[in-house]
Amino acid sequence: MVPSTMEVIQMAGDMFLKLDGIKGESIDDAKPAHKDEIDIIGWSFGVSNPASFALGQGGQQSKPTFSDFHISKYVDKASAALMNAAATGKHFKDGKITCRKAAGESKLEYLIIKLDEVLITSVQHSGSGSEQYVHESVTLTCGAIDFTYQGQADITGGAEGNFEFTYDLQKQTSNLK
Repeated sequence: MVPSTMEVIQMAGDMFLKLDGIKGESIDDAKPAHKDEIDIIGWSFGVSNPASFALGQGGQQSKPTFSDFHISKYVDKASAALMNAAATGKHFKDGKITCRKAAGESKLEYLIIKLDEVLITSVQHSGSGSEQYVHESVTLTCGAIDFTYQGQADITGGAEGNFEFTYDLQKQTSNLK
Protein backbone atom coordinates (compact mmCIF):
# COMPACT_ATOMS: atom_id res chain seq x y z
CA MET A 1 0.00 0.00 0.00
CA VAL A 2 1.38 3.40 -0.98
CA PRO A 3 1.04 6.12 1.70
CA SER A 4 -0.77 9.34 0.83
CA THR A 5 1.17 12.60 0.38
CA MET A 6 0.12 13.77 3.84
CA GLU A 7 1.21 10.48 5.46
CA VAL A 8 4.63 10.76 3.80
CA ILE A 9 4.98 14.34 5.04
CA GLN A 10 3.96 13.42 8.59
CA MET A 11 6.49 10.55 8.66
CA ALA A 12 9.27 12.95 7.72
CA GLY A 13 8.47 15.22 10.68
CA ASP A 14 6.13 18.01 11.54
CA MET A 15 7.12 21.28 9.87
CA PHE A 16 4.78 24.01 8.76
CA LEU A 17 4.89 27.33 6.91
CA LYS A 18 2.22 29.92 7.60
CA LEU A 19 1.70 32.91 5.31
CA ASP A 20 -1.36 35.09 5.74
CA GLY A 21 -3.90 34.50 2.98
CA ILE A 22 -2.30 31.33 1.57
CA LYS A 23 -4.07 28.13 2.50
CA GLY A 24 -2.10 24.90 2.61
CA GLU A 25 -3.18 21.29 2.91
CA SER A 26 -2.10 20.52 6.46
CA ILE A 27 -4.65 18.34 8.21
CA ASP A 28 -2.85 18.67 11.54
CA ASP A 29 -5.18 18.80 14.54
CA ALA A 30 -2.68 18.59 17.41
CA LYS A 31 -2.64 21.38 19.97
CA PRO A 32 -1.78 23.99 18.84
CA ALA A 33 -3.23 22.99 15.49
CA HIS A 34 -1.67 23.87 12.14
CA LYS A 35 -4.69 22.99 10.02
CA ASP A 36 -4.62 24.64 6.58
CA GLU A 37 -0.99 25.71 6.95
CA ILE A 38 1.58 24.62 4.37
CA ASP A 39 3.27 21.28 5.08
CA ILE A 40 7.00 21.50 4.39
CA ILE A 41 9.55 18.71 4.08
CA GLY A 42 12.69 20.78 4.62
CA TRP A 43 14.19 24.24 4.83
CA SER A 44 17.50 26.03 5.13
CA PHE A 45 18.56 29.45 6.40
CA GLY A 46 21.64 30.97 7.91
CA VAL A 47 23.79 33.96 8.72
CA SER A 48 27.45 34.62 8.00
CA ASN A 49 29.77 37.38 9.12
CA PRO A 50 33.12 37.21 7.38
CA ALA A 51 36.14 38.20 9.43
CA SER A 52 39.81 38.24 8.62
CA PHE A 53 42.96 38.01 10.69
CA ALA A 54 45.04 39.10 7.71
CA LEU A 55 47.79 41.63 8.31
CA GLY A 56 46.32 44.84 9.67
CA GLN A 57 42.77 43.51 10.00
CA GLY A 58 42.90 42.06 13.51
CA GLY A 59 39.81 39.89 13.15
CA GLN A 60 37.58 42.80 12.24
CA GLN A 61 34.09 41.71 11.30
CA SER A 62 31.95 43.12 8.56
CA LYS A 63 28.16 43.36 8.45
CA PRO A 64 26.26 40.08 8.74
CA THR A 65 24.74 38.52 5.66
CA PHE A 66 21.51 36.57 6.13
CA SER A 67 20.64 34.01 3.49
CA ASP A 68 17.16 33.70 2.10
CA PHE A 69 14.91 30.98 3.49
CA HIS A 70 14.82 28.00 1.14
CA ILE A 71 11.71 25.90 1.68
CA SER A 72 11.23 22.42 0.21
CA LYS A 73 7.70 21.05 -0.13
CA TYR A 74 5.46 19.03 -2.38
CA VAL A 75 3.18 20.74 -4.88
CA ASP A 76 -0.18 21.38 -3.21
CA LYS A 77 -3.10 23.78 -3.28
CA ALA A 78 -0.84 26.61 -2.01
CA SER A 79 1.42 26.32 -5.08
CA ALA A 80 -0.54 28.61 -7.40
CA ALA A 81 -0.84 31.33 -4.73
CA LEU A 82 2.88 31.08 -3.97
CA MET A 83 3.73 31.45 -7.66
CA ASN A 84 1.39 34.44 -7.92
CA ALA A 85 3.02 36.09 -4.90
CA ALA A 86 6.48 35.61 -6.44
CA ALA A 87 5.33 36.92 -9.83
CA THR A 88 3.60 40.01 -8.44
CA GLY A 89 5.99 40.90 -5.61
CA LYS A 90 3.25 40.52 -3.01
CA HIS A 91 4.32 41.52 0.51
CA PHE A 92 3.20 39.50 3.52
CA LYS A 93 3.12 41.33 6.84
CA ASP A 94 4.39 38.23 8.60
CA GLY A 95 5.02 34.53 8.28
CA LYS A 96 6.02 31.64 10.49
CA ILE A 97 7.95 28.40 10.25
CA THR A 98 7.18 25.86 12.97
CA CYS A 99 9.13 22.66 13.67
CA ARG A 100 7.56 20.19 16.05
CA LYS A 101 8.71 16.88 17.47
CA ALA A 102 6.57 14.18 15.93
CA ALA A 103 7.03 11.75 18.81
CA GLY A 104 5.75 11.99 22.35
CA GLU A 105 2.45 13.07 23.78
CA SER A 106 3.27 16.77 24.07
CA LYS A 107 4.22 17.30 20.38
CA LEU A 108 6.70 19.95 21.52
CA GLU A 109 7.11 22.86 19.10
CA TYR A 110 10.84 23.15 19.55
CA LEU A 111 11.60 25.77 16.90
CA ILE A 112 9.46 28.72 15.84
CA ILE A 113 10.80 31.26 13.38
CA LYS A 114 8.64 34.35 12.99
CA LEU A 115 9.24 36.48 9.91
CA ASP A 116 8.26 40.12 9.36
CA GLU A 117 7.84 41.77 5.95
CA VAL A 118 8.03 38.59 3.88
CA LEU A 119 8.59 38.42 0.12
CA ILE A 120 8.58 35.28 -2.00
CA THR A 121 11.53 35.67 -4.33
CA SER A 122 11.39 32.36 -6.19
CA VAL A 123 9.23 29.29 -6.78
CA GLN A 124 10.80 26.37 -8.66
CA HIS A 125 9.36 22.95 -9.50
CA SER A 126 11.11 19.66 -10.17
CA GLY A 127 9.95 16.19 -10.88
CA SER A 128 10.93 13.01 -12.63
CA GLY A 129 9.29 9.83 -13.77
CA SER A 130 10.90 7.91 -10.92
CA GLU A 131 9.38 10.12 -8.21
CA GLN A 132 5.78 9.95 -7.11
CA TYR A 133 5.42 13.64 -6.24
CA VAL A 134 6.49 16.92 -7.82
CA HIS A 135 8.80 18.90 -5.53
CA GLU A 136 8.56 22.64 -5.06
CA SER A 137 11.33 24.95 -3.82
CA VAL A 138 10.15 28.28 -2.42
CA THR A 139 12.58 31.05 -1.54
CA LEU A 140 11.59 33.75 0.97
CA THR A 141 13.29 36.87 2.21
CA CYS A 142 12.20 39.02 5.13
CA GLY A 143 12.84 42.27 6.97
CA ALA A 144 13.17 40.79 10.48
CA ILE A 145 13.35 37.39 12.15
CA ASP A 146 12.54 36.04 15.58
CA PHE A 147 14.25 32.66 16.05
CA THR A 148 13.00 30.84 19.18
CA TYR A 149 14.21 27.42 20.28
CA GLN A 150 12.21 25.67 23.00
CA GLY A 151 14.42 23.35 25.03
CA GLN A 152 13.22 19.92 26.07
CA ALA A 153 13.65 19.11 29.76
CA ASP A 154 13.49 15.32 29.64
CA ILE A 155 12.44 12.33 27.58
CA THR A 156 8.77 12.93 28.38
CA GLY A 157 8.86 15.94 26.08
CA GLY A 158 8.37 18.65 28.70
CA ALA A 159 9.50 22.17 27.84
CA GLU A 160 12.66 23.56 29.46
CA GLY A 161 12.79 27.22 28.47
CA ASN A 162 13.13 29.51 25.48
CA PHE A 163 16.34 30.53 23.79
CA GLU A 164 15.60 33.45 21.48
CA PHE A 165 17.45 35.53 18.92
CA THR A 166 15.87 38.42 17.04
CA TYR A 167 17.36 40.42 14.20
CA ASP A 168 15.98 43.37 12.26
CA LEU A 169 17.65 43.21 8.86
CA GLN A 170 16.49 46.71 7.92
CA LYS A 171 17.87 48.38 11.06
CA GLN A 172 20.70 45.85 11.56
CA THR A 173 19.90 45.41 15.25
CA SER A 174 19.96 42.16 17.21
CA ASN A 175 18.76 40.90 20.55
CA LEU A 176 19.59 37.67 22.35
CA LYS A 177 17.19 36.58 25.09
